[in-house]
Amino acid sequence: MFTVTVELLAGRYVATQFNDRSRPEWPPHPARLFSAAVAAWADHGDRDAGEEAALRWWEALAPPAITCSLGRFELVERAVVTHFVPINDVSVVKQDTARTYEALIEAEYAVATAAGEKQLERAATRLKKLRLKSADDSRKATAGVAPVDRIAVLPGQRGKQARTFPTVIPADPVVAYHWVTDDKDSQAVRAHLANLDALLARIPRVGHSSSPVAITVTADADSEATRLSLEPGSARRSIDLRVPTVGQLDSLALAYAMSAEGTEPRTMPARRVPYRRPTDTAEPQASAIGTNWILLEPATDSRLTIVDIPGIAKTLRAALMSVAGEGDAEIPEVISGHVPRGGADGSTHTAPSTHPHLMVLGLPFAGYRQATGEVMAIAVVLPRESPDAVVNPRDWKVLTDTVSRFLHDRGGRLTFHGARRTVTLRAADLNALTASSKVERWAYAARRWASVTPVALPRNPGRLNHHDPARREMAEARAREIVARACGQIGLPTPVSVEILSDPPVRGSRPVRAFPPARTGEMTRVQVHTRVTFQEPVRGP
Repeated sequence: MFTVTVELLAGRYVATQFNDRSRPEWPPHPARLFSAAVAAWADHGDRDAGEEAALRWWEALAPPAITCSLGRFELVERAVVTHFVPINDVSVVKQDTARTYEALIEAEYAVATAAGEKQLERAATRLKKLRLKSADDSRKATAGVAPVDRIAVLPGQRGKQARTFPTVIPADPVVAYHWVTDDKDSQAVRAHLANLDALLARIPRVGHSSSPVAITVTADADSEATRLSLEPGSARRSIDLRVPTVGQLDSLALAYAMSAEGTEPRTMPARRVPYRRPTDTAEPQASAIGTNWILLEPATDSRLTIVDIPGIAKTLRAALMSVAGEGDAEIPEVISGHVPRGGADGSTHTAPSTHPHLMVLGLPFAGYRQATGEVMAIAVVLPRESPDAVVNPRDWKVLTDTVSRFLHDRGGRLTFHGARRTVTLRAADLNALTASSKVERWAYAARRWASVTPVALPRNPGRLNHHDPARREMAEARAREIVARACGQIGLPTPVSVEILSDPPVRGSRPVRAFPPARTGEMTRVQVHTRVTFQEPVRGP
């Protein structure tokens, strides 16, 4: 098996579906990748014979499996907006078709907003006529005439045509295609892969010119360690992808010649194959934090921002401890995080608990283009003993009863920031949760994770801003090691890479310096933003 890895350098992919120009294509179809490789080969002056042989060998392989971001929480589709842009070459355009496309957009809107059956029927008839007219106008517009006046070649003087740029922004900007090869003649296979690697490295983009890429070929990839997102095969919820087939290179050359003569539309030849999600995919590894959450939300008059999360979390924890310890009651270990006085060793001090206990998480509006960092919900969480364990039912009841008493007896009121602010929390309406408030938003499976609020390191790694580059690199190396070890402490695998940052890696967050100091007793802990990548997807948070 060999793998072709496509990295989207701009973090986005701009391309339309071959049969619907108003919708984005995702993932990039294998046939589109092959077409880009043929274009790179044809653009090369001498058209290397070894590369041509590699292309003919490649087109005959079975459809590849694919690894890419999938699902509602791993993909963001930008809303498609129609832009009217100057035509590229006025010398080959005979007439302006902008008015036709404006009428077409109005007709589509009329169909979408039709109130009655008759109105819908009239709007649909008009839309059908305008679609035929727009196709005919586009054909006539490219009949080709020379400009009467040379000034007409300037962008401001050209006619404009409607264009759309459907865009997908994946959580992981890397797409990998896995082809299985016949290794009977390994020497020939290695020669083909070497030629493909050289050829694919010359591809500047896949899809629109705003989607620059870097492409590499990995030979002898480990098929057992490969995580697949899509594989060829039919299923109840399959999608059709275009893949290369035998004779694809010749078909592309013929299509190019006919397109240049203006006799055929520019639809690239390919065959369509159904793809499905693998049925034998193992359940992604999860941390011990789990998804046993009690969600609270700020009242309408209690606005919190992301920099308030450390203060509100500490204050809420103290309030729950106060409720649990009212009167002479001993605060339960699950609430305090400390062994009760008079424990098994007969001592009176309160040692840190070794069992799962209360956590408080802030869930801000972050990770979206319009993210503001406003806190949408506060999660009161009870972790598990281990990623494979379940939450202790008795401890869960203690926690839920304590939260209920806090909301009922104290009205959910909290005072923090040195008594300068008072906020009110209430039980979240589970039927009206925003996306940022939902557990699955923070607990889906992904390979790459980034911090929204800074990580407070348990040990001092050294000065991360030291003027000496060697000492600064040494401190960053220690910080990476600390973060990697912390992942293991909550039941996650060791990351393959850890980045230490001072600026926020997620929209809606803030730089480290904007957050209050993280103090544990007399110690002020170093805080960092981080971006962590795992070999396989893991579930958050």
